[in-house]
Amino acid sequence: MYLYTKDVKDLGFRGSSVFDSKCPHYYFAPRPRSKKIYVIDNFAQSISHFVLTKDEWEDFNKNELSLVPIGCCCATGGRHKENPIIDFQGDFKMVFGTRNKVLEFISKLMKSGERRE
Repeated sequence: MYLYTKDVKDLGFRGSSVFDSKCPHYYFAPRPRSKKIYVIDNFAQSISHFVLTKDEWEDFNKNELSLVPIGCCCATGGRHKENPIIDFQGDFKMVFGTRNKVLEFISKLMKSGERRE
């Protein structure tokens, strides 16, 4: 089961592809309060996040820091951060059953991450 842009938009996610797509490979959602960036890999069926320092957060927002999701590499050689914290890796359909339950899990995950900060 894939997640579509319309499904994750209300949670603050947007596609990371150059072209507008209703089902991109990656979605990301910045969380300014906790300085975390959540990433959904739509095809590998994983959810992860990066925890950034204040300087990294500023650089990310100025496009001076790239975040490299699971299974990718930094081809540019520029400043980047790898190895996000994995929150879920598996099959959305087999584990959660429905798209709404996946979205519920993601929402709770992001809210719990905000409370810890």
